[in-house]
Amino acid sequence: MRFECPFCSFILKDIAESSLGDKVLCPNCAHQVFIPTDHFAPGRIIGDFLIKEKIGEGSIGAVYFAQQRSLDRNVALKILSKKYTNAKGMASFLAEARAAAKLSHPNLVQALSVGDDDGTLFMAMTYVRGETVKAKVKRDKKIPVDEALHIIQQVAEALHYAWEESKLIHRDVKPENIMLDEDGVAKLTDLGLAMHQADWYQGMEISGSPSYMSPEQFIGDKLDTRSDVYSLGISLYQMLSGKLPFDASTLNSMAKQHFYQKPTPLNKIDAFIPAKVNALVKKMIEKHPDNRFQSMDELLKQIWEVRQTTAPSKDLVPDVHTVSIKRLDYTLQTESKEKREKLKLDDLENKKRTGVWLSIMAFAIPVVLLIIIIMSGVGYSNSKALRTKTKLVDDFDSVMKSSTSYSIEDLEKKCDEIIAYLGTPNDDKVKILVMRMQIHKLEVDKMGLVKDSRRFVLASQGSQKEKDKVQKKLDELVQERDDLRNQLAKKAEELKNKDSYISNMGNNASFIKEKNKLKKDYDDLKTESTRLAREYEEYWKDDVRMKVMSMITQARFAEGVEMLKNMAQSRPEPFSPWFAVKAARLDRMDKMYPLLTSSGTKYTGAQLDEGKLIKIVNGEADIQDPSGTFSLKRWSSLSVNSLYSIIKNDFKDIDEGIIKTDIAFLAGRPGEAKRLNPNDPEINAISNLFYRNTMDSIKYVAPSDKKKALAKAQFVYKEFSGMLGYENCREEIVSILGKDFISEEEAKKAAPAPVPAPAVPATP
Repeated sequence: MRFECPFCSFILKDIAESSLGDKVLCPNCAHQVFIPTDHFAPGRIIGDFLIKEKIGEGSIGAVYFAQQRSLDRNVALKILSKKYTNAKGMASFLAEARAAAKLSHPNLVQALSVGDDDGTLFMAMTYVRGETVKAKVKRDKKIPVDEALHIIQQVAEALHYAWEESKLIHRDVKPENIMLDEDGVAKLTDLGLAMHQADWYQGMEISGSPSYMSPEQFIGDKLDTRSDVYSLGISLYQMLSGKLPFDASTLNSMAKQHFYQKPTPLNKIDAFIPAKVNALVKKMIEKHPDNRFQSMDELLKQIWEVRQTTAPSKDLVPDVHTVSIKRLDYTLQTESKEKREKLKLDDLENKKRTGVWLSIMAFAIPVVLLIIIIMSGVGYSNSKALRTKTKLVDDFDSVMKSSTSYSIEDLEKKCDEIIAYLGTPNDDKVKILVMRMQIHKLEVDKMGLVKDSRRFVLASQGSQKEKDKVQKKLDELVQERDDLRNQLAKKAEELKNKDSYISNMGNNASFIKEKNKLKKDYDDLKTESTRLAREYEEYWKDDVRMKVMSMITQARFAEGVEMLKNMAQSRPEPFSPWFAVKAARLDRMDKMYPLLTSSGTKYTGAQLDEGKLIKIVNGEADIQDPSGTFSLKRWSSLSVNSLYSIIKNDFKDIDEGIIKTDIAFLAGRPGEAKRLNPNDPEINAISNLFYRNTMDSIKYVAPSDKKKALAKAQFVYKEFSGMLGYENCREEIVSILGKDFISEEEAKKAAPAPVPAPAVPATP
């Protein structure tokens, strides 16, 4: 370890662990220097950086205020904690450094360098002097509406840039990771959990801060920028209200709330929050990604639209995808209306006081102006032209400082227009302006070359072989996986021994060839092991889905919840939210079922698609149709909309789509659930499993009970025909039952028309 002597700035090298907490003699100034017990206390030198003080904690390490000795500049130095100093943690840390280094945006913290100092991995970043949004909310309780929108607009610009530039998803957007510098400019920090969308794979570790994670993030679905929209929406909710929309003590409870609980509308917490702002946040934190803003670009346009009414002046709202340092100075925007009114009154008073003098001078002013015009003449005209040219060049200087917000084509065009406007210089001042623009022209040309050099995108190496369908039983798959793990461990040991032997023998070509072969075997086995692990995960998940469906069919909801709790204990912690979501669904069904099957006259008079509800007893609904005729219908045969109309007031705090999905499953209609949620991976998995099992059941039942098989076929055809992914439903059924299969619709069409009753002769 190395420390700086506080007396003479001499670097004390090779400080041993045993010297921590003791004094050592500085060989340069002969002072006794105390070595702190903390490895990263002020005075410690890491790489080229001198630590000054600790300023925060990141997702995988601590952040220090430090000075880069060689360039004499302040930086934020992030150091990977010992806990994460392993292969996985180091890979994540380096991924963060690379992601930050590739991105350059005014609202992103820039990575400057990364290195390893005797086993200590570090990354230097631009130092932002200011505070986090979390600290601001904690101090001020909440942030004024337009100031909060101003911050979120900047962060959204950074996220838009990261997605468009690298398809990067931050995955940890929260107030703690948003810095506000002394000028009010927002900087998004901590890319420790950021992920390129192409790097996603089924079963990868779930990461994020639970209070801000999107529902799809909890269950490990493939993410896109809409997940960051959700996290940004939760952050905005907290900034405006001073509290989070969801508050739970456990991960499972938090996941349930993100999936099912409706947050309290902002305008009910604070009546002064405009309806447009409430609607903006509501859409940002919709449960399903398809119901949110579909891109950061769409979100930014809506924020701009809302801020036309919330900002003190429309002129202070930055346009979408532009950066104006003047407009980002929020002190201009927070100036109160009262202050502006006072300034107007003061101005009016001053005008009254000077009224007399103005009257006296009224006759003198035209004379003076006439003399000035005559004297200045052409000189004034020339001076005005010079000022116009100077302002054009000064404005372009500002544009170049934020050049990442403009396309290179726009910069080139603007640069050429200004140079043409300046024309041939006729004095030294114009010559200087032309030279300044020529320098900018060279800078733009350089930017174009840099952009061209970055356009090379790594293509995936080779094509992934089509996965073979696994036909073996679950226990055989588990055994195969375990055998491969044993082989993997054995090969790893062989490779280790070979590496040791080769290092002793030198770089002999035959040994190197053998080493590479063993490494390839190791990588192949590792890939195969990962594939089998993913397939094994799908097998046990399907097993859980089947058992849950069986419990629903038998109305054994409480037992199902206990079953899920026991199953969750035998699986790794990252799968807990997956089980929690299913347990929450069974909890709701446990409350719904008696209301839909045995509520008596509680819902008498409810208007349904089928008519007016009279009562529900023993699962039979007594319905009066529009003509006044009464009929009994099985509760499960009523439409999902009708069933929802019956119980919606009992579940008004839960999203309508979630309740309707529960009803569809409860009534035994997975196809209807899929129609309600066409893009939900878990609903699709359950529906596909139901479809395949029903088809298998038809195949096995048909030889012994064709009537029963036909009934099953008619049901599955009614549920899934015409849906994406089930286009061959009819062909599959016909291949099993042959021409005997006729759908309900076809049967109705083929039924003969009723024969009219013979006329009864009149009685004489």
